[in-house]
Amino acid sequence: DVVNESRFWRYAAGAWSLEQTVRSEGYAVSSFSAVDAEAGDAVWTTTSSYTQPTALSLADAGSPLEQEPLKSLPAFFNADGLKTQQLFATSADGTRVPYFLVSKEG
Repeated sequence: DVVNESRFWRYAAGAWSLEQTVRSEGYAVSSFSAVDAEAGDAVWTTTSSYTQPTALSLADAGSPLEQEPLKSLPAFFNADGLKTQQLFATSADGTRVPYFLVSKEG
């Protein structure tokens, strides 16, 4: 299955340690980048999905799910009543290839 996952690591005392792993909900894609890695743990968060416009938020690397929304692209269509599904097609050699279908609920 296709899943968006981000891992937050901390470098201290000469070693890296995994702080936390964050998975995006549904089929959204989230990316994180440091605002200023030398000055603190603030991160920019960009999130988008098949049915929601791209949004920019500010968060702290220690609690990346607690986001302060800053900007968002406008919605170009009404996503109410839509759902996104991950399905699979099987290729000639038997490989399962994922694809996504956006459709009305029900």
